[in-house]
Amino acid sequence: MSDSAKPTFLRSHRSVFFALAVLVGVGGMALAYRWMNPVLIHVVSPTRGQVVGLGGLEVVVRFERPQSIDAQSFRVQLNGSDVTEEFTAAENGAYGRLVILPDGENVLRLRVGGRGVWPLQDQIEDSAEVRFLVRRPIDLNRG
Repeated sequence: MSDSAKPTFLRSHRSVFFALAVLVGVGGMALAYRWMNPVLIHVVSPTRGQVVGLGGLEVVVRFERPQSIDAQSFRVQLNGSDVTEEFTAAENGAYGRLVILPDGENVLRLRVGGRGVWPLQDQIEDSAEVRFLVRRPIDLNRG
C-alpha cells in the first residue's frame, strides 16, 4: 500500500474510529455508574400488576448486596402509610404478610440503605415500587 493511500484510508475510517471511542467511553461510564449506584433491593413477590384476594399479600424481598445492607434501615409503605412493623428484615432479605388491604390499586414502596463500595460514598440507598390490585370475590349469595 502506498503512502498516499494510508491517509485516505484513515480519513475514510476516522468517523468509525470516533464512534467506537464514544461507545467505549459511554459503556465505561455506564459500568461506573452501576458500580457506584448498585441495585440493593429486589422484590421477589408480589409481581407487578398481581391480583390479590382475601388471603392478603405475601411480600418477599431479596437484598442484592447483603454485605453492604443495613437491615435496620429497611422501610415499607403501603399507599403512603408505614407498614414496616409487619415485616421481618435480615441481612439477605425481608418477609412480611399484609392481610387488611383496601380494594382497588395499591402501591407498595420499599427502601433500604447501606454502606457504599466507592471510597467517596458513606451511605447508599435503593428503593423499589410495586403496584398490585386487590379484588374481593363476588358475593355468591345473591338470593
